[in-house]
Formats: sequence, C-alpha cells, structure tokens
Amino acid sequence: MKKNVSIFCLLCIIAIFVIQKSCINPISNSSYNDIEKNIVVLSKAEQFSGRISYNKSHSVEKDVVPQKEIAVKMGLLLLEFFYGKDIYNERPYRVALLDSVWVVETSLVPPAGMDSSGTNFDMDIISGGVGHVEINKHTGKIYSVYHTK
Repeated sequence: MKKNVSIFCLLCIIAIFVIQKSCINPISNSSYNDIEKNIVVLSKAEQFSGRISYNKSHSVEKDVVPQKEIAVKMGLLLLEFFYGKDIYNERPYRVALLDSVWVVETSLVPPAGMDSSGTNFDMDIISGGVGHVEINKHTGKIYSVYHTK
C-alpha cells in the first residue's frame, strides 16, 4: 500500500512539473523568444573583419520602405520603444509620403465618452499629443522620432 502511494505521489510530482514547464513559455511569446535565442552579437574585430562591406557606388534597386503599411509598422515600433505600448491606443495612424520621406503620425485620443465620428467631438477640448516619425523611403534612414505634448 505504501509503495502504491509513493508511486502515485511521484507521478503527481512529474505531472505538475510537466504542466508547469509547458506554461512557462506561452505561445504568444514563442516567436519573440526564438528571435532572442538566434541573435549573435559581433565583437568589434568581427564587425570590421571585411565580412561587412559598404560600396557607395552600389545603388539599391528597390526602396527599403516601399509601402505605407511598412512605414506605419516601423514608425509604431520606434514610438513604442521610446514612449511605451500606449502609443497603439493613439489611432487612427496617419501616413503621408512627402518628397520620398514617409511621415507617420498617431492621433489624439478622445476623452472617455467622446465620439470621434464628429457628432460629439471637439478637437479644442482634447489634451495630449501625437507621435511623429520621419523615414526615408529609399534608404530607410530615420530622420526624426518624437511625441508632442
């Protein structure tokens, strides 16, 4: 009888361990964890060992940021990095292409109870600011990232 109880306890401990181990890495973070595991940081010597070369005469055949959706995603990632995840609440996102520069902006968040459809909405009573990012369409260079007050 004591042998059966000890085997049962051992099986329970194993089951708890397996369940706990499977709950540590939720599925939503698995792709992020995979990325983190596959990052290799090069030392200064490796960075300049000739494996990475830059040729000024080489022209990029395709734009680095060809579409507005890519520009908005890049802009939101940059704004999230500097200002936090609340940036995703500042919708709708506005985007414009001005002289090969994508300008991405978030919008003011209306106060609780206000309707952004225009029927019960007055821009004068909203306080806060918007996120702003400028990205070169051809090179992907970031010109500015800021959030107004």
